[in-house]
Amino acid sequence: MQTRDYLSLWISDLEQAMNNLRHSFSSSDHTELESQLLELKNELWHGQTETLRVRSDYKNIVEQYLGRFKPFPSSPKSFENDVKTYIELVGHSIVLDDIAFLKKWGVEYPANNAFRVLAEPVSQYISVFKGGLAGIVPQNTSSHFKYLANELSKY
Repeated sequence: MQTRDYLSLWISDLEQAMNNLRHSFSSSDHTELESQLLELKNELWHGQTETLRVRSDYKNIVEQYLGRFKPFPSSPKSFENDVKTYIELVGHSIVLDDIAFLKKWGVEYPANNAFRVLAEPVSQYISVFKGGLAGIVPQNTSSHFKYLANELSKY
């Protein structure tokens, strides 16, 4: 679920709560609270728009960077450096709320280069990613690493 979906659900819940509260206050309380809630609702919508704009700018910059300075550098080539690169790619994917980004740079880019960009056979990465890198990366990233393991195992 994307950030805008969460915000839409939250705003919908907020509107429902407003309707429920409407009957328990005097008309002056009702008008004041409704005004405050409307103001907050507008601020949330504005914040969502700003978040989407910043996320789009961030994606453009990351794509430019990776287009120029490809992931999985050739020197020094090591399994540890590759895993660090994957961790960075997962981080970008989470910030962007975009799993397609992770597929493009973490799966398709290495596959399109016959996995020569990786220091070790792809099976070693799959094995590590299936474990979710427990204790190394935040718990909320485990699904991204399992996704990588699943996608890489298709090759």
